[in-house]
Amino acid sequence: MMFINEAITWQTKPASVLADFLRLLQPLAPHLAEELWSRLVAAGLEKPANLSYSPWPKFDPALLAEDTIEIPVQVNGKLRDVITVAANASPQELEAVAKGSEKVMQFINGKVIRKVIVVPRKLVNFVVG
Repeated sequence: MMFINEAITWQTKPASVLADFLRLLQPLAPHLAEELWSRLVAAGLEKPANLSYSPWPKFDPALLAEDTIEIPVQVNGKLRDVITVAANASPQELEAVAKGSEKVMQFINGKVIRKVIVVPRKLVNFVVG
């Protein structure tokens, strides 16, 4: 469903992407996938072959690598903001970006930060008093 919701908004839908989607859909909804595959074949976008015997899409681990990640920022254990940082950001960078967030500043300005808990790639928590 996530793929369909995203693909609906595309102006053009590449046949290679649709073919790979149908290969992945086939074990879950074989009749629907075969029907849609036959339409790709009829349109001349795929070779006339049985979908069940077509090769599985190749896995590319490079596509899973993330450049940025979202980190929740808490103040006294309550979620106050979600920041977007580089995936390889250091704990010091995470703390600096979290302190610079306008939403977090409302809750830490004028208060003493007693402890800063930074779990890399997971969360930043400020304990204030």
